[in-house]
Amino acid sequence: MDRATALYARVSTDEQAEHGTSLDVQVAECRRHAESLSAGACISYVDAGISGTILDRPALTRLRADVREGRVGLVVCFDPDRLSRNLGHLLLLVDELRGYGVAVEFSNFAMSPSADGRLLFAMRGAIAEFETHKIRQRMTAGKIARAREGRPVGGGHQIYGYAYDRGRGRFVPDPVQAPVVRLIFRLAEEHGTHAIARRLNAAGLPTRHGGAWSQTSVYGILHNATYLGQMPQMGGVGHVAVPPLVAGDLFARAQTAVAGRRNRPSGPARRPYLLRGRLRCGVCGRHMSGGHGQRTAHGYVTRYACAGKRSPSSCPSSYYRSVAVDEAVWSAVRGLVGQVDPALVAARLEALWQGAGSSPSPALAAPAGEAGGERAFERQRRRLWRAWRAELMTDEELARQLAEIDAAKALADEDRARAHRADPSRAHELVRRAVDAIERSMDLEDRRLVLDALDVDVILGPGTAGELRLNAPAGGT
Repeated sequence: MDRATALYARVSTDEQAEHGTSLDVQVAECRRHAESLSAGACISYVDAGISGTILDRPALTRLRADVREGRVGLVVCFDPDRLSRNLGHLLLLVDELRGYGVAVEFSNFAMSPSADGRLLFAMRGAIAEFETHKIRQRMTAGKIARAREGRPVGGGHQIYGYAYDRGRGRFVPDPVQAPVVRLIFRLAEEHGTHAIARRLNAAGLPTRHGGAWSQTSVYGILHNATYLGQMPQMGGVGHVAVPPLVAGDLFARAQTAVAGRRNRPSGPARRPYLLRGRLRCGVCGRHMSGGHGQRTAHGYVTRYACAGKRSPSSCPSSYYRSVAVDEAVWSAVRGLVGQVDPALVAARLEALWQGAGSSPSPALAAPAGEAGGERAFERQRRRLWRAWRAELMTDEELARQLAEIDAAKALADEDRARAHRADPSRAHELVRRAVDAIERSMDLEDRRLVLDALDVDVILGPGTAGELRLNAPAGGT
């Protein structure tokens, strides 16, 4: 069977605008080069609008499959950077094609089989990869400049509730979506996110893309501060002024209402879940969360379940009654709390209270401590991650600054612990009150603060077996 000649062309929209290497030009040049080689019938494989740094491209995948099946004997491409802008991928593709006995030709580059020719080819691929990174840097720099000037960058117009008026160059409330946003915030004062999603779907109100509302989409609306009048750009580098859709007091009331309902089922068995964020499945390693199961004469049974049970490959772990798990954890904490350093635990408790911006209940009331920095450190970490996702810093810079924050936090913790060690009775008294409060009925938030101070992790399963880890440093009480 005569094997065909494959003409491969690829372009991304940015490169097409900048270099003018359109798909038609590439295919025409490849066909002309194939005719000069007296090649046989030609088949075009075209990837439009796909980056050359990606190996998984539809047309390229078909080409490689046809090569493996022996249908292609020659591949002609306009330039090495059309085949790939990643040096490793480029060398891999050429070696793969040649391994099947397929010749590779470039109409804009003469590739020689000599050692010098192979070196030049590798250098051409490296230069293409370097150009890709430079293009990204220039695009990112341009976006940052636009954001700092208060101009929209990229997909800002995709935010639900707004439309972009290109004629006036600004955002305006969408006449259909803006009223839905206001409705969601009003409903949030009395209803949970699941109930709100049901009402929106029952009313036939579509999402931006016409799909159904979910708890996640409603939650995203309620926590989007853009509706107060400032749309963040490039991870908060700049903001674009937009018409506010929600008044500040309504936004604040919605946040309070959502926070108050978090981890509570919508049925009669409403209750908070003590171990929120501290449970991990012993079968698959995913996080576990609280919910309610079957209904009984006394209400719904609250339980903890693995998040993997909602995935297509459902986790085979068990469901755990939350009351039994909470009691078992507190029993274990009573036995372990005496093994930790009371000065460090006392310092952590004060830092957590100060970071929360509120006072503990009388059962755990502590003397006023130093200004808490837990929340400040966490805010710094979140800003760094946002900057990294926006490609404003490299992996190495992110790792270095995260390490600096961790080091500063450790020093702050040690300073607070040192202050307690200077007055041991103060530290022992604070931890004693925490231990005593464990024995009695405590406010839920105080219990969580104690778990935070002791840095408790709980693993449930498989079966009924469980593991509790107390991560606070050991020390005598």
